[in-house]
Amino acid sequence: MADCSYSDVATLKRRFAIADANTIDDTRLHQILRAVTEKLEGPGGCRRHFAVRQATRYYSGSPAMPGRLSVEDLLSVTSMAIDQGGSGTYDATLASDDYLLWPYEDDRWPKLAIELDARTGTYREWPRTQRAVQVIGTWGYGDGQSATPYHDSGATVTVATATATTATVSDAALLAVGQTVLVGSEQMYLTGLVNGTTDSATVKRGANGTTAAAHTSAAAAYVYDYPDALREACLLQAMRIYLRNKAPFGVLGTGSMETPVVIPKLDPDVQAMIADAGLIRRRY
Repeated sequence: MADCSYSDVATLKRRFAIADANTIDDTRLHQILRAVTEKLEGPGGCRRHFAVRQATRYYSGSPAMPGRLSVEDLLSVTSMAIDQGGSGTYDATLASDDYLLWPYEDDRWPKLAIELDARTGTYREWPRTQRAVQVIGTWGYGDGQSATPYHDSGATVTVATATATTATVSDAALLAVGQTVLVGSEQMYLTGLVNGTTDSATVKRGANGTTAAAHTSAAAAYVYDYPDALREACLLQAMRIYLRNKAPFGVLGTGSMETPVVIPKLDPDVQAMIADAGLIRRRY
């Protein structure tokens, strides 16, 4: 599972009208959001990931569509190379004018295919041997509107080393547990926040394939965004699980983050919400 939640604890508490000062259930609420996020990503949900990941993916060409590769949700390409002779060595690096990302329009994201550009490119067919195409880039659906699906939170983050799991933040009230933030080129997943004399955050470093680094000067924290319908689906499912938990015969119980939340399936109206928004990928 990616280091993300499709909503955050602060938003969930506002929907429940739970006072911010009431933190007794915060750990459980965070756990429920994580479990719902995982269910929304899986075969019974959207069959795709919405978090942005840095990763290397491998593909092979097809005789049916020699100049086109169907790929996972793709936001940007860092580099692309091919193994021309089937030797296992990526001996040719493609230039940006060798390929096109499809859909072609600049306002349609994510991209679902990579096509060799017959107008300006050097190559006409993708090689068909195993793992013949190597694509390094950023992957995920994001918010469905941009290759950079995040916004400036208004907060800054400072952390002394690449391994520290506590970061100083300029204003913890601008962030929320369950958010994933971009600081420089590193993603951090927020698992705890403290408002005090010095505000701080407990974070998972180097999230989603990024590289952890020291941020000794205050750096802007950009919060990742997701489609509105996905966030609403996450909140609705999480609220229902929480309320079932509070029922006299609720079966989920209470506990720490180590106590698992099991969600057999999404509620029908949550499934309808993601289907109506076109968020389900037909090929998994």
